[in-house]
Amino acid sequence: MIPGMTDHSARLARLKKAGDEYQQARNEAERILAGPRDRLAAEARAAYAENIRKAAILRGMGHVWSDTWLDKILKEEPAKTDGPQ
Repeated sequence: MIPGMTDHSARLARLKKAGDEYQQARNEAERILAGPRDRLAAEARAAYAENIRKAAILRGMGHVWSDTWLDKILKEEPAKTDGPQ
């Protein structure tokens, strides 16, 4: 056995443990930071869907300005519509 091998192995084990703890802390921080972004994105999608619903109701009621309002809304987020365009 090489002299000092146990010290080297212990040092490697401590470094590995420190690296694992760092990675856990980083993952936790990313999870915490992702929460508000996900929540804001969900709120934005819900607001957009509500605007589309209101525009469809107005168009169905025959409002003259509803077509231009709907076009304006659809131009804001064209990639997020699931229905026919």
